[in-house]
Amino acid sequence: MYSDFPQMSDSLDDAWNKKVFRAEYIVPQNPYKINDTLSITVKEAWIEHCWKYNKAGKIAYIPDYQLIIICDSKDIKQYPSNWTIGTTDGPNFRSCARDCIMANFEDIPNDHIELIVQKGRLANNKIPEIIGKFELRKKPQSVEN
Repeated sequence: MYSDFPQMSDSLDDAWNKKVFRAEYIVPQNPYKINDTLSITVKEAWIEHCWKYNKAGKIAYIPDYQLIIICDSKDIKQYPSNWTIGTTDGPNFRSCARDCIMANFEDIPNDHIELIVQKGRLANNKIPEIIGKFELRKKPQSVEN
């Protein structure tokens, strides 16, 4: 079970059970409409402490946090080739499974996260074409471990 690589929980409940859960996030409306043609249905969203399995098979924290969003797979089918959440100089989401995207944060984000959505992949050498925004809010009854 030892891993040199960061792991991620399979679900919000899994994060709770592993004791890496920090907070749950929700979208203002679901599905979240990014623009006239793009929307994303968020099934679960949570932030957890980055972690891996140590040589004893126990969970070991790694600096930073990861925000994981479980979505309807059809909503992120073109991700990240046609659109991307975030920027090259800030948090940006990457695919982590067929129905999942995730981003790393140095600290637990505030109660409100708002990120730009840009056309195409992230690129360091061009000005992004902004096509919308994506926002999450910490669930009011969400209790940090």
